[in-house]
This record gives sequence, C-alpha cells and structure tokens, in this order.
Amino acid sequence: MKERIKKTIKNFPIPLILYTRPPVFWKYVKFFYDSSQWSDEEMKDWEWKRVRELVDYAYQHVPLYRRIYNQVGYNLGDLNSWKDFDNLPIISKEMIKADYSMALSDEIEKIKYMEVYTGGSINIPMRYCVDRNIYYREWAFYYFFWKMQGYHWGKDRCVILRGHKIADKGTIYQYDKFNNWLLLDSDYVTKGQYLKAYDQVIKEFKARVIQAYPSSLYNFARQYVISGVKAPQFDVVLLGSENTYSEQLKFIKDVFGATIVTYNYGHSEEAIIATKYQTNEKMGFWPVYGHVDLVDKNNCLVKETNKIGELLATGYTKSMPLIKYRTNDFAEFSNYKSNDYMKNCVSVEKIEGRLQEFVVTKDNRLVSICTIGGAHIAELNFVYDLQYEQMEAGKLKIKVIENPKHKLSDNEKNAIKNALEKKLEYKVECEVQVVEEIKRTVRNKKVMIIQHLDIRKYL
Repeated sequence: MKERIKKTIKNFPIPLILYTRPPVFWKYVKFFYDSSQWSDEEMKDWEWKRVRELVDYAYQHVPLYRRIYNQVGYNLGDLNSWKDFDNLPIISKEMIKADYSMALSDEIEKIKYMEVYTGGSINIPMRYCVDRNIYYREWAFYYFFWKMQGYHWGKDRCVILRGHKIADKGTIYQYDKFNNWLLLDSDYVTKGQYLKAYDQVIKEFKARVIQAYPSSLYNFARQYVISGVKAPQFDVVLLGSENTYSEQLKFIKDVFGATIVTYNYGHSEEAIIATKYQTNEKMGFWPVYGHVDLVDKNNCLVKETNKIGELLATGYTKSMPLIKYRTNDFAEFSNYKSNDYMKNCVSVEKIEGRLQEFVVTKDNRLVSICTIGGAHIAELNFVYDLQYEQMEAGKLKIKVIENPKHKLSDNEKNAIKNALEKKLEYKVECEVQVVEEIKRTVRNKKVMIIQHLDIRKYL
C-alpha cells in the first residue's frame, strides 16, 4: 500500500508535489520573507533574545557548556549584554570530538533531531546533531533566496552540476521529477569527448537556471571555449559549497550569458549562512539563520575594515548547540549595508577561505588561495584542471591535468610556473607536476589546495 502511495505521489504534477512539503517548511519560508522587512532594531531585538535563550538552555542542559561556563564564573541568567556574550568561551571541533556525548542536550530524546556530517574536505568527517526543524529551515531558506534571484524551485527547470555520480547507471544525466532538475554527472565535464552529449541534453531540457559547484561550472565553461561550441545560455547561475573567485565568476557569466551569478556560504553544521549581495560581491550573513562573530588570533572582535578574522558561529539548534563555534573559515570585515531584502545582514568584504586554504610564503606570511585559486591566465588554457599542494613554507606544487590532445611542453610548464610565482609576488617557489587525477572530497567537491602545514602557527 505504502509503495503504491509513493508511486502515485511521484506522478503528481510538480507544483502539487512542492506544496506537499510539511507546514514547518512553509512557516520558515514566510518567516524569511517577513523578517527581511524588519527594521534594524526589530532584528537586533529578535537576535538577542534568541541567543540569550540558547545560552541559558545550553548551561542548563548541555554538560560541555555547563563545565566551560562554570570555569569562567558564568551562572544561569548572567547574560545581560553582548559584552557578556563576547566574554563566553569559544568552542571547537576538537572539543566536540574529545567527548561527543557531553555536547548533546540531556533532553535530546525529547527533541526531534537528525544527524549530519561535515564533508571531510580536510579531516575525517565529523558527526553533529541538528533539530529536525532546522533541516526544513535550511531548504526553506534556499527556496526563499532562490526565488529572490528569479528561480522558483520546483516550478522552474534547473540544471544541476553539484557532484552527483550518475555514470555508474550507464548515463551522464538523470531527471529528478520531484525538483524539476536535470542532474549531470560532474566527473566528465573536464573531458572534451563528453561535451557533445552534455550539450545536447542541456539544450533539449531548455532550463534558464543552473546550480553548480564553482569549479565544475568553470571547467565546463572552459570546455565550451576550447571546443568552439556555443554554450547554452542561462539567466541565473546559482553557485555554492566551494570558494568562488572573481575571475572565474566573470568567465562563467560571459560564457553562459547569465544576467545573475550569485553564490552563498554555508556549512554542514547549519549554524550560519551568507549570501552574495545583489549589487556587489560582498557577502551578508543572515541573523535569523544564526549569529556570526569575527575574531582575530587573540579572540577579540574584528570591527575594522580590511581586517581578517575567523568566523564564529552560533546556531539555533538545541539538540547539540553550537555557541561561539570555530568554523576554521576566515573573512574580511565590512560595514556595508544594503537597502534591499538583505538590509539586516551582517556583511563581510569577502570570505577568504578555510583555515587550511592559505599558502605560506618564504617570509612566513599567509596568502589566501583566493588570490591565485581562480586565476584565469592564458598559460592555463591547455590545462583541464589543477590543484595546489604545500608541504613546506615558501614552496608550492601545482598539480595539473593535461588536455590529452595537447601535452604541455617544458616551456609551457615554465610559463605556468612563472605566471603563478608572479601572482604570489615571487614569495613562493612553484613546481608544476602533471597528474592523472585531482583529489576531491567524498561529496565530490573540489579541494583547491592540499595543505600539510599547520596554518595556525603562522596566524
């Protein structure tokens, strides 16, 4: 009986399927619309009440917080200002790993929760718990944000290039009727011999929107330029889950003729989220999703422009609260304020990347991979894909996959080496190495740099 019901639901028209989502989903959608219209004072008041409630809850019900808060003399009800909050201890992944059970609420059996795992791009994936309503909040937020970009999820057709592995089923694409998505296998977009097959199915699907990992779509765009084939045109390009680079964004926009190219920052723990502003490349964090702080190496708040700090996340889940949680991601402070639906967001100039996505120079300075990661330079025209690896300060290995029809000459390898050393102001010695494969995460995301150095030693 259940199987027959499932089969019937799958055959429903797309709009009807969309509206069968649970009430909590639509409640959050409405909340995001309504809160985007709040005044600055209303937003600050809501955020403060939510954070204060969470801190008191964690002190009462989570052993980890009760222990570390007692160590600094905090007692229940002591949180009376943001200054009090700033003085609370910071937690880390290592603290949670050390004793997972101590980080759980003693009411977890009463709370509807779900287990989530980080992607494991640098370390072994970590396990977390989030309240089940937070899962629906996540998708409700994307529904809201995408609609603000002109994409109606479920109703509009959309091409997806986000790490799906489909080739083992004997095809490079699959139709997801529930979401009205055309799923593409990402493993073959760098291989020119598959371009014709991808191109045909995309153009037949006639979508005006594409969602993708930035690295996958950038490499796909390069295949169109190399082949001379006219690329499909999209009105909206939605990027996420990886770092984005200005030069790559411009290239993607030009190749696919997009009017809107936008992106977001998030993490598996679902504690904070940021989206690109409509009129510039700055990013805004949404207080109604989670509270964000930016701190320097001394754990002091960063409130000056052009200063870089680490993002601390405070989510609103109770099954495993994350309060002042180190994300290992870094951003540059901004005091920008928009006048649109993102007017209450906390802005950053740019997100520099994860802790291990920095290059250490000869003089022990840190250079964000953003500086070179998206460089669209002529010397790389015959390279299908690349990845950086650092084992020693001041030295960087560039692993490249060649075009099978164009093997790199020694002169071309030297040109790549010289171009990247110039980009790094000659403070890093580069070595080009041809490889057969580029390492990706378990979720098929691009790892731009494999960093073996402990970056915190150079902060």
